Amino acid sequence: MTADLFGPEWCAQALALWPTVSQPVLVEPVRFSYAVQFGVPDGPLCQFQAKEGALLWWRPGNELPDEQIDFDLQATPANWEKVATGKLDPVGAVAAKRIHMRKGLMEVVIREAEAFKKTLTGFGQIPTSW
Repeated sequence: MTADLFGPEWCAQALALWPTVSQPVLVEPVRFSYAVQFGVPDGPLCQFQAKEGALLWWRPGNELPDEQIDFDLQATPANWEKVATGKLDPVGAVAAKRIHMRKGLMEVVIREAEAFKKTLTGFGQIPTSW
């Protein structure tokens, strides 16, 4: 069964993946305390809250207001799918603006590039209705 991109079931699966896919490769877990938003322009979005490398929650919608979001990444479903399936490098996608980083520090993305890549390619492990 496939989950809707950034929907409740999708977020639950993404949350379950974090400890085995992304968290182990964080360079500085103690400094990884961020609110992150992923979305589709004018479409669905989801957010997660991390504290010292551990995720507190990952939910659909915009639970946190924009001023509390540290990173906001937006892309078309087609580009999210390309990144998730390994057809598009996540860091390259940000550099080429195929994933638009509307908010966030590029230095953190570079420092945590491996975790960033693992998170976005980890989306490919979630059966998704793209």
